[in-house]
This record gives sequence, C-alpha cells and structure tokens, in this order.
Amino acid sequence: AFMGTMIEGKNTLLYALRIRIQLGRITEVETAIYRPGGAPFEGVADMDKMGKPETLWLDAVPPKNRATRQELIAVADAYFEGLQNNDGKGYYPFTNDCHRLENGYPTTNNPGKFQSRSGFDAFALDCKKQFESGYYRVVTRIHHRRFPVVDVERGVVYAYAIFDHAGTIHKYKLTDGTEVDMSFFSRPSSIQATEAFLIENGLIRRVEMVGSSAPYHTNPPWDGGLSGK
Repeated sequence: AFMGTMIEGKNTLLYALRIRIQLGRITEVETAIYRPGGAPFEGVADMDKMGKPETLWLDAVPPKNRATRQELIAVADAYFEGLQNNDGKGYYPFTNDCHRLENGYPTTNNPGKFQSRSGFDAFALDCKKQFESGYYRVVTRIHHRRFPVVDVERGVVYAYAIFDHAGTIHKYKLTDGTEVDMSFFSRPSSIQATEAFLIENGLIRRVEMVGSSAPYHTNPPWDGGLSGK
C-alpha cells in the first residue's frame, strides 16, 4: 500500500494505492485520487513538500509490545464506530498527541486556520476531544469497511470505508451545549475514504486520509467488508 503525492500534467494530487500480489503476479489494484479544489480545505502542496512520511510511521514496535492483526483492526474499526452518528459518548481510543491529516490538511490541533462553516472551531481540538464533542453527528453511516493491509511490525492499518451524510441533520447541540449549523450538508452525499492508522498500545496516534466525493451510499466493487458494516 502507498499514500502520497504524484504529478498529473502540471498539477500535484494525492494518490492512494493498494496492490495485491499472489504467486508473483499482481491480482488486484485499487487506487484513490484527490485533486485540489474538491473540498473547502486541502494540503496537497504541503504534503508534497514533506517528501516523506513522519518517521514514526516507519518505526518498528518491539516484538513483546506488538498487537495481533485482529487487535489492530478492532482499534481502527473503533474509529469508524465512534465517528458514525457521533454523540460524544462512545469509545474513542486515541493517544494524547493524536493528530490527523485529511487530504493533506491538519484537521486536528490546528486552531483558527480554517473558518468552519458550522460556527465551531472543531479543527482546534485534538482527536479525542473532537469525538467527545459530538461534532461529527452529520456522518450518519460508515459502511463497507475494509482492512486489507495490516502491518503488525509497525502497528499500521490501511483501511477503506464509505462515509454517508444523509443530509437530514442540520442544526444540533454539542456535548458542551454549543449549537452548530451543519446545513451545508443539506443533501445526501458520501465520501469514499482511504485511511491509514498508526496504533500504539491499543490507541490511535496518527490518522491520514485520502478522500473524494461520491454519489450517496456508493457501494464499492470490492468484497471483504466487515459483516453488517
């Protein structure tokens, strides 16, 4: 699996790639692309300047501290479970220094950089406080969750999912009583998301996502999603 930048003509875009190899032959290729201009925020140019991932993505976990494949998948799935119909009361397994990039843009620990149309500076919060606020209630369903690549040595899970926004949730109160206006999600829509999770001691430390808009409740052609999800 790969997640990074590439050049298309004169433009830089984000590119996520998964390749399956069996008996020395490529049997599956799955790609996801994000082109600048497809969202109110993005950091493609900043990602390109980095040139390489944070070193902590590549650090090996000591053998005695390694989680199993299924344990890592369960933690990654808890992210989707907590984000779906987010009410601030779920199980949110994040480290205190957890950070997230979405289409190259920091959507946590980034105060005042993006003027949220909801009237609430959600991106100023860390991963756990965001989920505890109940801000993401507009995500009404996360389905076709797949976890095809798991690196037990490094504690990394590479996942796919479809985020549905039913378009029926417009204004609501957060757990602290703040009212947010999410009426810009006024029509049914979905995001086709490729997510990478870095997990340490059962907690998510980093999240990187490449996502693009898709027709509402898109069903991907790939098998292997968690049953019922």
